[in-house]
Amino acid sequence: AAIVHFNMPRKPDPLSELGQLCVRAKLRMRSYKSIPNWQNMRGDPWTVGWGNTGSWVKAGTTITLAEADDIFNNRIQKEFAPAVRAAIRNYPLKQHQFDALVSLTYNIGIEGFRSSTCARNIREGRVDAGGDAIMLWIKNKVLVERREREHKLFVEGSYT
Repeated sequence: AAIVHFNMPRKPDPLSELGQLCVRAKLRMRSYKSIPNWQNMRGDPWTVGWGNTGSWVKAGTTITLAEADDIFNNRIQKEFAPAVRAAIRNYPLKQHQFDALVSLTYNIGIEGFRSSTCARNIREGRVDAGGDAIMLWIKNKVLVERREREHKLFVEGSYT
């Protein structure tokens, strides 16, 4: 993939295109139908596209890549980016720091981020401690790499 340089706004709004790429994980176009014996899964919760859940996602829900992208972009802009801004009380951050927090929030949920040590530290001006607190959200070994990437993005601005 080519690296594209963007003119970053002083206030990170909305989430940059590079930040969106960091958030994206494995795309599941069907709600876990690719998993053997998916009919016997309890689906708690069913997930489709770029990690979307909700009452509209049920066993067998299918969306296109374009729909997955549209849903993702809409949710980032209307739900997750504003929730991060509110949780940190608009504390001024660099774009890459904001992007890392949106990625974290997309994964742990808005309420999880709102009440997190990460958000509290940033609200209180302890930005470095807030970035380090990203690593507190490793609940299983599957999340280690994701948290390391989010932490590296927050600290170094590295989108790789």
